[in-house]
Amino acid sequence: MEKDKVQESVELVTSNVCAGGAYLMTNSPLPMGTYVKMNLTLNFNRLHELRPRLSIIDVSGYVIRTDHQGMAIRFDRKYKILPH
Repeated sequence: MEKDKVQESVELVTSNVCAGGAYLMTNSPLPMGTYVKMNLTLNFNRLHELRPRLSIIDVSGYVIRTDHQGMAIRFDRKYKILPH
């Protein structure tokens, strides 16, 4: 890892997710332009016909907007959908 890069793990709640990005609720948003890598966990317990019950989407992108409630992340094209 480069000297100026910091790696930290946090668990946040999303209020909006779409193919192009997500809004993450936090009192401590990252600065605009920050590169982030995320694992989004999708819970399918209510959809009985789907197996497995959880899926992980491994995505990355950049912070494009912040406000007092959180931050918006625009996803890049690098993603993986993995069963859990």
